[in-house]
Amino acid sequence: MAITQQQSGQLSTFSSLRRVYPFVQGALPLLFVGIFVSLAAVATALTIPFALRWLVDNPLSTGDVAQIVPGVAVIFGLGMAEVIFIYLRRWITLAPGVHLEGKMRNAIYVHLQKLPVSFHDKWQSGQLLSRAMGDISTVRRWISFALVQLVTSTIMLVAGFTLLFAFNAVLGAIFLICSLPLIIISLRFQRTFTTLARNSQDQQGDLATAIEESVHGIRVLKS
Repeated sequence: MAITQQQSGQLSTFSSLRRVYPFVQGALPLLFVGIFVSLAAVATALTIPFALRWLVDNPLSTGDVAQIVPGVAVIFGLGMAEVIFIYLRRWITLAPGVHLEGKMRNAIYVHLQKLPVSFHDKWQSGQLLSRAMGDISTVRRWISFALVQLVTSTIMLVAGFTLLFAFNAVLGAIFLICSLPLIIISLRFQRTFTTLARNSQDQQGDLATAIEESVHGIRVLKS
């Protein structure tokens, strides 16, 4: 029987994050540094349009060739700085996620050792293996990348819309209206993806159970 059928209810997002907090607590300083570096990348990316605006309004419009090369060099430097910041963000946030994954797997193993035999008779071993491997890997990827990206993307959207409205209110309003269908489609996709991901996890657990039972059966027959 799938895990979703055995659980009495699902935890809320806040409750789930609260349970993960003890494992990620030691990695928070590096995560904050990763978020800061990612914000620096966002700030650099938002600076590039200003440099392009200056390049178009001044050297290109006046035909001053002497200023074109420095302007292009500045834009190139900003692009390289953004790439470096993105690389540093991934490098900084990778280690905390790996350590988090290791601590959670050790905690699950210790907890399983303390459970009575009746629990293991009730639950499929493949489901436990899928949760201990696949689900924790998902948590690690979310902490290392998705959490940082969520914070920086939110700030980038707010800053981007603010700058766009500051440049031209009509253009900002048009862009906002055109974004509404994308927002609605994304929300609908999120609900569909949640259901499909849950079913996929259950199917992976069932598959792992079938493979493990087949392997044990082959070993028994060979014995």
